[in-house]
Amino acid sequence: MKYTSRYLLGILFLMICNCDGIYMDRIYTIVVYNSSENNIKYHFGDEYSPIIYNDTILPLNKDDLTFGIVAAQTNTFLGNSEKWQARIDRLERDTLSIYIFDQNELSNLGWTEIRDNYLVLKRYDLSVQGLENLNFQIEYPPNPDMSGVKQFPPYGE
Repeated sequence: MKYTSRYLLGILFLMICNCDGIYMDRIYTIVVYNSSENNIKYHFGDEYSPIIYNDTILPLNKDDLTFGIVAAQTNTFLGNSEKWQARIDRLERDTLSIYIFDQNELSNLGWTEIRDNYLVLKRYDLSVQGLENLNFQIEYPPNPDMSGVKQFPPYGE
């Protein structure tokens, strides 16, 4: 009985206090929406990438990049237990670049052609404030809410 009452008191204590930080990992996500009719691949220019903003030239070797895929008309979540602020603070500049590629082009064209012609569908260059303004949601093609976001090619082109 003594152990049962301690156990119940412990459970009650955990229910009363907010213990999310201790017992549950928080995942900080960026959602990538693909509103196009084609599958896309994305690459984040983070601290592990060979391409980090301000130098946005694609590397000589495609295998140096890590790609995620988002099927047409779907989305994906990119998460980490570390806040994006901390991750972006480790970059040379306060900007995270997100590269969007056409999956068919990546599969069917040589990397030299993609690199030399910079066949990037869209590159978003985002500060933490920019990500917060977008509620950590990126869309391709960009919606009107993203018209003020630094991107290449510029919005509407």
